Amino acid sequence: MLDDKVKVEAKVIRTDASIGLQPQGEAKLQVIGHIPYTADFGTVKLVLQGKDKGADNTEKLEDLVELSAAASSFEIPAVPVGEVWSQREKGRSYDLQVKSVDTYQGSTADTLAIQLVMSNREPRHQQVGQRVAFLKTADGTLFPAKLSEVKDKIAPEGKALLLASVTLPKGYRTDGAQLVVGDAVVGGAISGTDVGLAGPTNSADTASAASSAAASATTAASGSTAASASPPAAAPEAKDTSLDGYIHAAAFGLPQEVTEPKSGVKDIDLYPYTLSLRQFATSVNFITNELNVKFKYKLDKDPFVKADTAGHRIQMEVVDGGDTALHFSETMDLENPSGTVREEDGTTPVGILKLGEERTFQFTKVDKDIGFGLQYSHQYTIRIYHVLPSGDKKWIAAQKFDWFNVSE
Repeated sequence: MLDDKVKVEAKVIRTDASIGLQPQGEAKLQVIGHIPYTADFGTVKLVLQGKDKGADNTEKLEDLVELSAAASSFEIPAVPVGEVWSQREKGRSYDLQVKSVDTYQGSTADTLAIQLVMSNREPRHQQVGQRVAFLKTADGTLFPAKLSEVKDKIAPEGKALLLASVTLPKGYRTDGAQLVVGDAVVGGAISGTDVGLAGPTNSADTASAASSAAASATTAASGSTAASASPPAAAPEAKDTSLDGYIHAAAFGLPQEVTEPKSGVKDIDLYPYTLSLRQFATSVNFITNELNVKFKYKLDKDPFVKADTAGHRIQMEVVDGGDTALHFSETMDLENPSGTVREEDGTTPVGILKLGEERTFQFTKVDKDIGFGLQYSHQYTIRIYHVLPSGDKKWIAAQKFDWFNVSE
C-alpha cells in the first residue's frame, strides 16, 4: 500500500535455495510490485497474508503481518569506485566488481564498454544468471546497457567476465555516471539460475503488497502482477519469459578510463587474454608492389575466467613514419570464437590468433605506390586496436620499428 491509499499487487521472489526451515531458521524472500516510474509517495506498507480453508472448504486469506517503511529506504545502494558488491545467500553467493571502462569509436556513435567481474563464492559450480543493467548519468539520464551472456557455470573461486555495452552519442561525457546492475526476475524466479525456480506459488503462504518499483526489504525492483500456479492435473503451461523486474540492484561508480594507448606491444591487456608481439620483420617486392609483414605472437588466457568473446577481434595497422600516406591494416580473430575461418591455400587458416605456444603470423598487402612511398622512409608504427562485434574499436597499443629490419 502506497501512503495507505493505493494498493499495488505484488509477487514474492525466493532468492535463496532453502528447501525447508529448521526451528529458529530463516529464509530470504523479496517482493516486487509494478508502478509508474513517475509515482510520488512517502511510505510503503507490505501486507503478508496466509492461505487457509474454512469449514466449507473455501479458500480464505488471513493477514499475518504488516511491515512499513519510508520510500527513502528503497534507494539503490551505491558502490564506490573500486569496491566490491557482495551477495551472500544460500546457493547464490558471489562478488561483483567493475574492472575497467573503455570507449570504442564508431562511425556515427560510440560504445561505452564496462567490464564487470563476477566471482563465485559458493563451494560448488554456480550459474552466472541473467542480469539487467543501465547507465545512469550525473543528471539522471538513463541509457540501456546490453550485457554479454556467459552460459558456462563458474567453478568455486572462479570468475566470469560480463561486458556491459552502452551506445552513446559521439563525444557524450559520462563524468560521474553509474552503472546500475541487478539480477533479472523472469517468470517469478531469478533468471538463468537454480534459485527460486519453484516460484512463489509453491509456498504455503502467498503475499499481497503495495510497493514501489523497488518494493523489497533489501533491494530495488520493478515487476508485473503475479502468475497463478497451474493445477496439478492440468497440462503444463508455456514458460513465462517476460521480465518481471530486477533485484539485488547496485549502482557502481565507474573508474577513470585509460585513454592513452600502451607504449609497446608486449603484454597487451585484453582481459581475460594477454597478447604479446615481437620480432617484426618487413619486406617489399617492388615488382608486384607487395608489402609483407611477419611477426611472432603469444596469446594467453586466464583459465579460471569464463567470458563470451565471440566476435571480438584485433586490428593491426602499419603506418609509415615518413611523409607518405601509406597505411595498411589486418584484422585477426581472437581464438576464432565465432567459428569464422578464412583460408589462404584451402587448408591453412589465417587471420586467427590461437592460444598456447608462441606462433608466427604474416600477411601481405598490395599498393601501387609502395615503391615511391618507402624510398625516403626509415620507420613505421604498429598500432593495435581492440574491435567489438559491432565494429567499434579502441586504440590500445603502439610501437615504432625500423623498415626492413627484424625487431627484438
